[in-house]
Amino acid sequence: MLKRKHHTERIVILALAGLFLLSGCTGTAPLTQAQPIENINKILVMPFKDLAAIYGHDGNIRCPLCGDVFAAGVVPDGVEGPLSEKLFNTMSEGFGYDLVAPEQVRESFPDLIAAEAKGRSDREMLLEIGRHLQVDAVLVGHLYRYQDRVGVAYSVDSPASVAFDVHLLQVSDGRIVWTGRFDETQRALSDNALKISTFLRGGGQWMTADQMAALGIEDVLKSFPKK
Repeated sequence: MLKRKHHTERIVILALAGLFLLSGCTGTAPLTQAQPIENINKILVMPFKDLAAIYGHDGNIRCPLCGDVFAAGVVPDGVEGPLSEKLFNTMSEGFGYDLVAPEQVRESFPDLIAAEAKGRSDREMLLEIGRHLQVDAVLVGHLYRYQDRVGVAYSVDSPASVAFDVHLLQVSDGRIVWTGRFDETQRALSDNALKISTFLRGGGQWMTADQMAALGIEDVLKSFPKK
């Protein structure tokens, strides 16, 4: 009887240990501080590029740099400017890099921005501009979807939905050394309680696309390496 009792206790202990192990495996891994990127001091922040205007707002769009696929959607005219400014201003706050603003690209290289017009790849165009401006890297963003809510802050027929990515392209060898991705459609808390932090950051209301995109910029840059 004593031997059987010890055997039973051993089984219970092993089962509990396995339960705790499984519980640990299903938890969210803690965020780690991104490592500094060597040999990058001066960064050109490119204006966001509206890929929905080029490939259409129905179906999917593949990123021309990394190959990731996003669900396309409407991107209103003029949103690229404020979003590019938000990216530049956020990057200016404590990251430690020497930055070149998007306006300098618009003023100096209006023809080069439209890479597809000359049969040149996006990567080739970005590297050429980076070499002209003598920067170490180019930070480029693509817009895939920027759909505003239909309704008001406390009630919507259709919520805001935003998708974009941001890549840091090293000029010396053309490698992508960092990528940030944002692809969100606001959900009601009753649909997805896990998104409560996003809902509360929006003031507990249904966000506009502008509000969602601004939070998205802050979120993706949390993993950007500081100097």
